[in-house]
Amino acid sequence: MIDHLCGELVRREAEKIILRANGVGFELDVPTGSYSDVLLGDFLEVPTKLVFRQDGFALFGFANATEREFFTLLTGITGIGPKSALGILGSSTPSQLADAIISEDISALVQVKGIGKKGAKRIIVELAEKIRALKPQGSGVKAEDESLFSSVALQDAMEVLLSLGCAEQEAQTALEAVRDRVDLDEEDAADHLVMFALKALGGK
Repeated sequence: MIDHLCGELVRREAEKIILRANGVGFELDVPTGSYSDVLLGDFLEVPTKLVFRQDGFALFGFANATEREFFTLLTGITGIGPKSALGILGSSTPSQLADAIISEDISALVQVKGIGKKGAKRIIVELAEKIRALKPQGSGVKAEDESLFSSVALQDAMEVLLSLGCAEQEAQTALEAVRDRVDLDEEDAADHLVMFALKALGGK
């Protein structure tokens, strides 16, 4: 997997950017409006997701790891492909989507481009518990930095646990159980989260 790309922004369109890294121009599909406030020529580090298709592959870019994680959750739902997920993220922030899903607010979800009533119900059924497991205790429907997936450390720890063979649900449960033991703003917070989570899982 290509986790991220670092390079110079050389072209920007509504749903696409071109990033030049080590002399190679990479075309990235992005949510509408992503990096609209970045100047051409600026150096970026862009979280990415490589998706294989029958006709080849596509590389998707995101504003942050939070957005990429939500993209992964959305594309795991039957009937929601990468383009649809990108459209959803271009119409609503992960924070807004998470709050609507947790509160099972169908009316809010159907206002997002690309989500119909059936799709909204499917998203709630398939994602509500996963999101509740990761959403910080006591956090409400507030600012972006207080919402689901706001902690980079939690997301990094999740990726490590999954790479070690943990099932997604057990990794989520373990991280939720140990998150209060770690200052998520510390530089090595992800490492500590992984260590505590593995102990909680019985040294898996």
